Amino acid sequence: MVLADWLAALPANLAQTGITLYPGAPPRSIRRFEGQLHLRLPEDFRLFYSWCDGFESTTDWFRMVPLDEIMTHPGNYQPPRRFTIAECLLYCDTWEVELLNAPSAYRILNTYRGQQVVLTTSLASFLQHFLRGGVYAANGLYAWAERLLAGG
Repeated sequence: MVLADWLAALPANLAQTGITLYPGAPPRSIRRFEGQLHLRLPEDFRLFYSWCDGFESTTDWFRMVPLDEIMTHPGNYQPPRRFTIAECLLYCDTWEVELLNAPSAYRILNTYRGQQVVLTTSLASFLQHFLRGGVYAANGLYAWAERLLAGG
């Protein structure tokens, strides 16, 4: 699934997902974020944040973190190219993106049971896993990290 497909399908399922979307970030906010952190967001993150500047979900108190909060919350940015994109239970756990050297290349990471796990190189895949199982369910984000740690 590509991010544009995920974004197109989400509004019809908001009631079922418990998701409240934040209004999209205007282009100047995205430019300010990139300028302040001295980086360029990958294209799918630019699309996501222009469509919605994050969201919150009643499922597991999960949130995609808004750009301003990434810039101002202590620990959300680890120079030079890594920042928090999602959190649950008021920052009890976080998911981060690490920008790679190729244009629009990145990986999404989580520290699970003390080990850093690369979950994916696709924002759409990350969001789809959350929608399918939240954080804790058998097909959610933690189960995904556990499968990857086990070699699957």
